[in-house]
Amino acid sequence: MSVQDRRRREKERRHIEILDAAEKMFLSKGYENTTIDDIAEALEISKPVIYRSFENKERLFLAVASKGAHILYEMMEKKVALEKSGLDKVMATGTVFYQFFTEHPDYCRLMHSARHMLRLNVAKAEGEGKNADMCLEIICDAIENGKRDGSIRRDVDTRMTALFLMDASQSMLEMIDSIDGGFLIGSTREDYIKHSFDLMRHSLKK
Repeated sequence: MSVQDRRRREKERRHIEILDAAEKMFLSKGYENTTIDDIAEALEISKPVIYRSFENKERLFLAVASKGAHILYEMMEKKVALEKSGLDKVMATGTVFYQFFTEHPDYCRLMHSARHMLRLNVAKAEGEGKNADMCLEIICDAIENGKRDGSIRRDVDTRMTALFLMDASQSMLEMIDSIDGGFLIGSTREDYIKHSFDLMRHSLKK
């Protein structure tokens, strides 16, 4: 192995170590209470070593959140492939959001914070947002599929609808995670989620 190859592998190994340590910190302490000093101390390295891989804490946080987005994308890709009609494929993406929410609540919280960072024009880490964009494209493809097979109205704007469905699904799950459920009055959170997805289905169905 050449010196160049060894250096490249060492750089990749260090990159992964930093991401893993940062993930543990962000999940246990939250973004605001985690510092680069904390991560450097946990790895027993200097801060400049971290800065050679990530420009700042924001980019490091976004890179960690992107790992969650990649898990979501893989779950969505598999689930959608099992459905036949475009409408069923679209609704399957909502089911995946709920499954991801129940199985990976910590990643959901990280991704929620990262989403707001991106909307506030915080510096974007290289590759950050790619998995979220791929999730969006899955929904767009499902809508187009539904227009072709007649299960979805042809007058809906594909991309705007996909953006709405993604935001609506995420916002709904974030909301029920932050409240005690008392506002439901006799219904369960599952009832609320089912009702919300039924409304989405009826708004798209031809």
